[in-house]
Amino acid sequence: MGEFQQYFDIILFAMVAAFLVLRLRSVLGRRTGNERRRELFVTAFANGDKAGLRALLSDEVFQQFTTAIDERAAAKETLETRILQFDDADIVEAELLGRNAQVTSKLVSHQINVTRAMDGSIVDGDPEHSIEKTDYWTFARDTRSSDPNWVLVATSSG
Repeated sequence: MGEFQQYFDIILFAMVAAFLVLRLRSVLGRRTGNERRRELFVTAFANGDKAGLRALLSDEVFQQFTTAIDERAAAKETLETRILQFDDADIVEAELLGRNAQVTSKLVSHQINVTRAMDGSIVDGDPEHSIEKTDYWTFARDTRSSDPNWVLVATSSG
């Protein structure tokens, strides 16, 4: 009877483990390859996608990004940006100002940034070698808003 009890315990624990795995999978999901791409800001800026940037940026930052996109378009230049890897992402400051929450993050990445002229020649950057870039991005959100999205309210490089 003792031997049967051990097998029963193993089978019971296996069933519980299988149930927990299936439950976690249904809650957390799994990668299918159809997830939204990361780094929406960088891609939209490089592509000159003002409509895509509008919902992600504060009015002030949107104006700065729009000016840079317009200057690039006037010069008939294109920007290619590829983030190869994130080396570090830290929250360096967080504060609550009334009902507005602000979080500043430090992002260290290796990326390739190349500006090309209309004829394809390189104006700035190197398509073969990455650079280490440190950016500080500040996001804000009204804590009483039903909109769960944060907007980018400030950027700087360091």
